[in-house]
Amino acid sequence: MKTIIVATGLSLAVLGTVPTSAASISYNRPLTNACYEAAAIKKSPQGIAQCNAAITTEATTDGAERMASLVNRGILYLLADRAADAGRDFDEALAFDPQQPEALLGKAIEQWHQGNNADAVQLATRSLQYGPKRPAVAYLIRGLANEQQGDLRAAYSDLQTARQIEPNWAEPAVELQRYRVVRR
Repeated sequence: MKTIIVATGLSLAVLGTVPTSAASISYNRPLTNACYEAAAIKKSPQGIAQCNAAITTEATTDGAERMASLVNRGILYLLADRAADAGRDFDEALAFDPQQPEALLGKAIEQWHQGNNADAVQLATRSLQYGPKRPAVAYLIRGLANEQQGDLRAAYSDLQTARQIEPNWAEPAVELQRYRVVRR
């Protein structure tokens, strides 16, 4: 069986695919919308400031809107390589709604980034149970975390599923290139 080594640049490629769909709850508030748009286009430094403003002003009156802004800021923190800050935002969003699939997925990515692969697998699985907007991302993260734990069969299966769900997304295919399947 092939030894699998994950490239150091992989986390940036994966983080560039983080879904931002939790922010669809915007209530036509300008700062909350700016926070969502920043996360959607992966504009980290300015976006964090916009999300901070949304969270401290507009999103303070509505829990669902605050949760969406927290998820979006968490995504931006991940992109800025601030995993601990991202984790706090995802935790706060999950305190509001423990079944929020995008918050669960963001937390899975944060845990994978921190090397907590067992937690990443569990969180990605929970995210899939509640229907994230891009399930292929959850399968990819779960596959990468399974790989790091040495469960190559589960990793390969998850990466294959991610590729089947989103055949035009290059990342699962790139990850699968490191595998060689030998039939016995």
